Amino acid sequence: MENYVTWEPASWDVVLDHYRVIGTDPNGVDVLLGKTIFPFFRHSRRDVAGEKWTYYVKVVDAAGAESSPSGKATSTSLPSVTAGTALATIGSFDRKGTEFQYSPKDYKKIVTAHPDQTITVGPDAKPADVPYLLPGPGDKWAGSKAYTLKWTVNLNQPTAKTALALWLIDTTKLGGILDVTINDFHKQVELPQGATKGSRQGDARGEPTSLRPVAIEFDLPENTLQQGDNHLVFTLLEGGWLAWDALGIFAK
Repeated sequence: MENYVTWEPASWDVVLDHYRVIGTDPNGVDVLLGKTIFPFFRHSRRDVAGEKWTYYVKVVDAAGAESSPSGKATSTSLPSVTAGTALATIGSFDRKGTEFQYSPKDYKKIVTAHPDQTITVGPDAKPADVPYLLPGPGDKWAGSKAYTLKWTVNLNQPTAKTALALWLIDTTKLGGILDVTINDFHKQVELPQGATKGSRQGDARGEPTSLRPVAIEFDLPENTLQQGDNHLVFTLLEGGWLAWDALGIFAK
């Protein structure tokens, strides 16, 4: 869902002010994507089905003089698993978490509602049933304890090839480790450092945004899911809270 663009830095004899990153969109229109002082750029928020873009860079020096365009490079962003068939989801994959319980800022209610640090929901779970934050040991306000979300999903005809999507609108500056268990499958996911603002803001759709959304997606081993009840367990073992955008299982 993003293209990561890099280039050779300007030579040392250039007093750099910034790089201008220009992209040619799928319709052939050139767009100024951003300005940066670093020799790399993340072009994120592409269509979940994948997008083809062509990129080039211009150097702007301290006097405001602009170089000629660099050579061009073309890349197609990888499609998101959310472009597949949804088998079970909680929330909409839209970089917004305001549909979740207690959003956007009543996080202290989570502690009162879940004194055992466990959130349990069933096959009919809706975002309003799930707190917008999953606290971790780094959160003193939540007792510095690891919280767990248990989600039971019922499937009539599971497919062999599936994937898990966990979209977050933000995490804390502590990052973290999320332990994921789906039936007999187990994986630990490292959470990136975030902006620590998603506890009071629920919308990361702006451009730019003060939040740091992240999309975590990975394939599940074949036949991980079974007919009937499937048990998904998410425990934040290390770090601070994560703020949900949406989570779901998709057929590939």
